[in-house]
Amino acid sequence: MIVTIDDHLDTAAAPAFETKLLGLIDAGERKVLIDCTPLEYVNSAGLKVFLLAAKKLESSGGQFILCALAPSVLMIFEMIGFTAS
Repeated sequence: MIVTIDDHLDTAAAPAFETKLLGLIDAGERKVLIDCTPLEYVNSAGLKVFLLAAKKLESSGGQFILCALAPSVLMIFEMIGFTAS
């Protein structure tokens, strides 16, 4: 399943994205790729959504992939250790 994202994943946008993403996983999706091409900004609420989805998929043997992260967004993910294997 390929999921696209808006340019900002902040406190206002995170709840709707969380509902969408976790709904897909609850419906049985086990491989989810997030196309982050338009993503320019993510805050802690947005990061929480990614972490929840990744943990949920990991616990069910699934796979969570982020692609096309802008350098500034990638730096945030690296700082919190999200990119570590």
